Amino acid sequence: MKYPTILFALLLVLALLLGACGAQEEPQSPEDAEPEPFTLSVSLPGYPSQNIVTDLSDRGICISAGSACHRGKASHVLTAMGLDKRTAAGTVRVSFGPETSFEDVDALFEALLAHRNTRFPML
Repeated sequence: MKYPTILFALLLVLALLLGACGAQEEPQSPEDAEPEPFTLSVSLPGYPSQNIVTDLSDRGICISAGSACHRGKASHVLTAMGLDKRTAAGTVRVSFGPETSFEDVDALFEALLAHRNTRFPML
C-alpha cells in the first residue's frame, strides 16, 4: 500500500469495523441523520468535480460529485468550512463499505492521481 493512501485505508478499516457491528436503521429525516465516518470528501482544486466523477466512472470507480441535497449548487457544508470556490468545485465524495478492499483504495488513489496528471485544470 502506498503512503498517500493511508488515510483512505484508515477510513476503510473504520467502515469495515462499522459493517461488522451490523447495519444501522436508516434515518427517517435529515434531523435524525448522524455523520457518516465512512464517507470522505476529496478535492482536486481547479478540476470540476463532475469531470472527475465521469473519468473515474469510465475506470469502474463510482464516486459522487456532492451530497444528494446540494443539487448543482455549492454545498452549504463546504461553504461553511470556508473553502474557496475553486476548491469546493473540485470536491468529490468517496464512500467506503464492508466490501471495499485495500486494492479498491489503491485503485481510487491511482485514478485520482491519473486524472490530476492527465487533465488540465479548468477552474
